[in-house]
Amino acid sequence: HDALPIFGGKPGWKYEPIFARIDKSPKKSLIRYLGYIPEPDKPYLIKMANLVGFPSFYEGFGFPALEAMAVGVPAIVSSVTSLPEAVDNACIMVNPYNEIDLTKAMDQLISDQSLRADCIKKGLERVKQFDWNSSANSILKIFNNLEKLNEDRV
Repeated sequence: HDALPIFGGKPGWKYEPIFARIDKSPKKSLIRYLGYIPEPDKPYLIKMANLVGFPSFYEGFGFPALEAMAVGVPAIVSSVTSLPEAVDNACIMVNPYNEIDLTKAMDQLISDQSLRADCIKKGLERVKQFDWNSSANSILKIFNNLEKLNEDRV
């Protein structure tokens, strides 16, 4: 496959081994690191991708995977973080410590059009469950319940 590996984002915690590995790769000349990507540009860049790989070792929620799913790009995510809960069954999940499984998942998403279409469909459905209005209403409900609990104590 002639896909060009592109990495983006500010270097995060424990990034040094990743850059060292890229530097030693025999395919180093094909790998592009874009650095920080402004929020307005992200959907356009992601939409051009064949897939988004997000095999995170540490993750709080998983916005990059949801951003990919929202623009119809299949994603591969870590199975050992909070990502399985965020993406449900809409992405391929891999152990981020297993390079062979990650490579196989990438090959599958590029070559298996049925799997690809299924992931895209599931991803577009899954992201419908995440919107700021619903989040704000959920938080407001929690605050209202806390306020009622405090009133009942008095």
